[in-house]
Amino acid sequence: MYVDKLIENQQICCAHVGQTVQEVVEEMVRNEIGAVPVLEGDRLVGIFSERDLLTRVVSRRLNPTQTRVEEAMTREVIAAPVHCSVAECLALIQKFRMRHLPIVDGHKLKGFISVRDLLNVEIEDKEYQIRVLNEYIHYIPPYSVES
Repeated sequence: MYVDKLIENQQICCAHVGQTVQEVVEEMVRNEIGAVPVLEGDRLVGIFSERDLLTRVVSRRLNPTQTRVEEAMTREVIAAPVHCSVAECLALIQKFRMRHLPIVDGHKLKGFISVRDLLNVEIEDKEYQIRVLNEYIHYIPPYSVES
């Protein structure tokens, strides 16, 4: 399965570089999410996560109402192209030890997925494979008696 199918009807919650950390965190809480892509115009420039909040704002005792999200975001963004497979996305997440992965077309953000999203797809696929194999193993052909 390719990731473009996973993000097909996705509503993306984004932050913009000019927003304060407080504004972004309130939006994250409202949407019950742990990270957001950060945009400058429509260009992906970073990711802001719960970890960024803790390590770059709270631990430094910065005021979240006065700190702009661009000061606290992760700038080194690893992203996957829209034509990437779920397995390739999982490999990226594992290699770079990330929890969230932006999906892009060039520099334009097309989706934002979590490791949980990808693992759910993998679990569904494995369950389907198990079901098919089970049906194959336990298949009993119809018995007919010819006179």
